[in-house]
Amino acid sequence: MKKSFITVEIFCLILLLFNVFLISINPLNKLYEPTITNESLDPFCGDWIYADGSKANLYKLSAQQMDPSDGSITAYHKLFPNDRDQTLMFRSKGLNFSVSLGGNVVYYYFPKQVMSSGKSYGNAFNFIPLPHSDFERMLEIKIYPIHDDFSGLIDYIYIGGTGHYIRNFITVNLLSFSLSMLTVVLGAIILIISSLIKLQATSAEMRSFALLSIMVGIFSSFSTMIPELLFGYSTFFHSIDYLFLIFFPYPIIRYLCSILNIKTFYSKLICSIVIIDYLVLCALNYLGISDFHETHMIPYLVIFITILLIFVLIIYNRKNIHFKKGVLTSYSVLIGFAVTMASVLIDILRYLIRSGLYDYTIFTRIGFFIFLMLALTKYISIIQQETKLASTNQIYRDLAFKDILTGLENRAAFSEEETRLGNQLSEGYITEILCCQLDLNNLKLANDRYGHAVGDNLLKSAAEIIKEAFKDEGNFYRIGGDEFIVFICGDDSEIRYNRCLKIMFDLENESEYEGSLPIPISFAYGSAVYRRSDYKELPKNGIKVLEKIEREADLAMYEQKKIMKQNAEAYDL
Repeated sequence: MKKSFITVEIFCLILLLFNVFLISINPLNKLYEPTITNESLDPFCGDWIYADGSKANLYKLSAQQMDPSDGSITAYHKLFPNDRDQTLMFRSKGLNFSVSLGGNVVYYYFPKQVMSSGKSYGNAFNFIPLPHSDFERMLEIKIYPIHDDFSGLIDYIYIGGTGHYIRNFITVNLLSFSLSMLTVVLGAIILIISSLIKLQATSAEMRSFALLSIMVGIFSSFSTMIPELLFGYSTFFHSIDYLFLIFFPYPIIRYLCSILNIKTFYSKLICSIVIIDYLVLCALNYLGISDFHETHMIPYLVIFITILLIFVLIIYNRKNIHFKKGVLTSYSVLIGFAVTMASVLIDILRYLIRSGLYDYTIFTRIGFFIFLMLALTKYISIIQQETKLASTNQIYRDLAFKDILTGLENRAAFSEEETRLGNQLSEGYITEILCCQLDLNNLKLANDRYGHAVGDNLLKSAAEIIKEAFKDEGNFYRIGGDEFIVFICGDDSEIRYNRCLKIMFDLENESEYEGSLPIPISFAYGSAVYRRSDYKELPKNGIKVLEKIEREADLAMYEQKKIMKQNAEAYDL
């Protein structure tokens, strides 16, 4: 993956998290918490009338309908005598209102406008206590629609016990909400598995799929309105819902690009469009030029373009698509993904035609859940296969890349790591790297004087010292008979290297003090460092850079070995 693409992804994530933060610190406008009662529940949606006696339509309300005299739409309903208090309950959307009983205002809902959600608070469930009376009274609702597009509404109107109302609403929507939550949970499980089990062929695809599942699950759960009913924070859920709507296209196209042999250009393109869309809509909203609701067609248009692009890419590349070992290992799952995208389009059309729908993601939820089951089945099969293959490959890798005597990685492993580090140097991922060459002293003397068994024990002990000294900071290899090499990457490499040397010296002294070997362990060593900040541009060939500092470290090591030899000769004299 290119560095520039990572930057785009991170920028997109920062924008998403930043907006969630802004939403969280805004006033949440929690509605009145009802006292749970268990009286019978009676529908109260019929027989509403206007002042002129005509039947009131509370399902499509617009600011264009307001009475010029007081700027409201007024609806009336008779309330018959009752010997105990009652509760009027309904959902409101996109409007402010007051409720009066017998000419006295008993409920007033004009929530404070929160910039992160625009002018409207979204959906809100209202629980309005009505005192009992022995006389017939007239219930009056003065409605002040926020928008001009007939998106305001009052529905799901009942009178009676709040407990029955809440249970009834949850029962009706429980299956849909459960599917959404199950999608979130399965997505989270897949994300955890992809992080814990490093499978080269599937980890990236699994992460993309998991994030898409979590986003679809959360987004579709809001349309059931159970969160608003249970918690009452209408502006919060409305803001998050709209935010997810803006960012929704990116995980879709990102997922498709991660599982097919399609260039990341398309996901970069959609990500850029999403970021621009977000910035423009936020600017229009916060500057008061145009409300989020008034520009809601733009995110839908971006989603529509993204889905069309997906279908075009699938059709255009149908002969050239090479399925990797990932989710889409069969056409059945590919068809499932296409059906899910078609379901999203259907739900968008349903919402645009009837904006007051209870559940405007029902087809998306069902389509994606079926697709999730298909994909999950494939993933389980692939994980089993790749885990078994990875276990077998690890055995062969240990045989090929481990030094049998010392247990350290050998020259073959060193060559592979050298190539990897060289590529990262060329791409700018590594800004500082230190190379240390170590040479075990007196190995030939141990072999000649005490035999190769003692020499082997000397090598094993030396390898344990290197492993213990450098285990927290670097990668180490045995590249020859008595030669070892260490790489330390990252900032402050020399400080960390000196810390490792101190540990190494202490271990050498401990080994000599124990006296388990006839010849004390000691190393000649030298190091060299590459720092990106010392050069104007990235190296064209990172491997040559490594080879250069390896030579410099080798020369430094031999200089020290020469000094150690001279000191030893002087000591003998």
